[in-house]
This record gives sequence, C-alpha cells and structure tokens, in this order.
Amino acid sequence: MPCYKRRLPHWDPENAALLRRLYNLRTWVIMSNSAHLLIEPKAARPSITNRVKSFSARDASRILNRTGQPFWVLQSYHRWVRSPRESESIVRYIGLNPVKAGIVVRPEDYRWSSASAGQEARVT
Repeated sequence: MPCYKRRLPHWDPENAALLRRLYNLRTWVIMSNSAHLLIEPKAARPSITNRVKSFSARDASRILNRTGQPFWVLQSYHRWVRSPRESESIVRYIGLNPVKAGIVVRPEDYRWSSASAGQEARVT
C-alpha cells in the first residue's frame, strides 16, 4: 500500500482519484504547524492548493471536532524547481524538518512523512 494511504489522516479513495489527476506526490512531511510537499503538478497551482487545503481542512476539523473555524492560514508558499540539484536540496529540506525541529533523530523515525514509509523521493 502506498505510504500516503497509510499515513495521511485525510486520505480517502474519492480524494485520491482527484488528487492523482492534479499532481504526482514526490515527498512530504506534516508538521504541527505546517505541511511541506514536493509535487510534480499536472494542473494549475491555485487548483492544487485549493483542493489540498479543502480536503485536509475538512477532515482535520472533523477529527479535531472543530467547526466554523478556519483551519489553514490564507497564505501559501510555492516555488518552482529549476534543476535536479535544487530538487535534491528540497527533498533534503523536507525530510529534515522533523529532525531540525528536535522531534526525531532520523527522518525515517517521523511517522508523518514519506521518509517513515521508505518512500523517499527519487531525485531527478
């Protein structure tokens, strides 16, 4: 079973089909105050951002028993990957987030990441 089906709390088959049409997920980490994804887009960035935020906010709010409150801040940070070297740097940055935060010693020890499932992104 792919790591994102086992690890992401907002994953379900209906969302999966739509999200696969929008992007390929290369690597990811979910932190307490942020989420970092490296994707290969198949659609316009605003469409991807809207879907990811709406799916995750709806399901996380349900899990946390929160209603009527905003879940995500309005801003998002995006950047285009321009080279294989930059891609490798971003993969490393994403994987090391929980290590730098002092939560774990190794990226693969952090449950809410692609590293924990042995699904590290291939650098292309």
